[in-house]
Amino acid sequence: MKITIVMDDYSGMMKEVVAHHGFSALVELENTKILVDTGANGEDLLKNFEVLGIDISEINTVFLTHRHYDHTGGLKKFLEERDKIGKKTFVVAHPDLFVPLFSSKPFLRESGFPFTREELESLGAVFLLVEEPFEMTSGVFSTGFVEREERYERIGDYFRIVDGKLVKDNLPDDMSLVVKSEKGLVIVAGCSHAGIVNIVKHASRVFSESVFAIIGGFHLVGLEKNQIEKMVLILKDLGVKRVFAGHCTGFEALCSFNSVFEDDFVRFHVGSIIEI
Repeated sequence: MKITIVMDDYSGMMKEVVAHHGFSALVELENTKILVDTGANGEDLLKNFEVLGIDISEINTVFLTHRHYDHTGGLKKFLEERDKIGKKTFVVAHPDLFVPLFSSKPFLRESGFPFTREELESLGAVFLLVEEPFEMTSGVFSTGFVEREERYERIGDYFRIVDGKLVKDNLPDDMSLVVKSEKGLVIVAGCSHAGIVNIVKHASRVFSESVFAIIGGFHLVGLEKNQIEKMVLILKDLGVKRVFAGHCTGFEALCSFNSVFEDDFVRFHVGSIIEI
């Protein structure tokens, strides 16, 4: 299994690539290539495809971890390029993908999915909006909805409109990609709004295997140091062997992961290649 980080907030030492606040990763298996999230900007996404030698014609599935713009904003440009060569694209996401999402801090703004279903279907998108866990291809799954049993990360001030009223939105659409490997489950998360501890427990329970590696953003910015340290130790106790983190994880959490997992921790960047 090969996973290439296509978009992250950090570009490392690669001056040719573009970094911005967002996440995207290409998961490559023997007969399958799945793009997990698309970053915030399609031009930047396609630029990194070019620099990293990624052939867009070989990616027929996009998995969206949740509806935030910094994970979905590059989708339209991606579909436009696929449409030019006559390729349809499966887009797997939660049924709440098209539900408008608003943020109130630091100011009132839209922060959800920036496109309509109609405009993307006109570019060859075939949407599979599924809330339950399901197998996309052999050995590759969506977690489906993840129960919030424990809370170690802060959900921001997000709202949806219900019957003319602003209602708190706890991002129930947050899902992760799970790949079965010989070493155990490999989880690719976008922001882990469901909580990375909850995601690991959920995946182990649903797929009846231990989690070998977690990859993605873990949304631990702003937490107290003792909370972060407790969460990292729980992941270690749950049997997680390797951690690859970036995007929204936060400096304190990166340091804590590094301290606990040592050589089994990697702070990834655009262009990082993870082989499992």
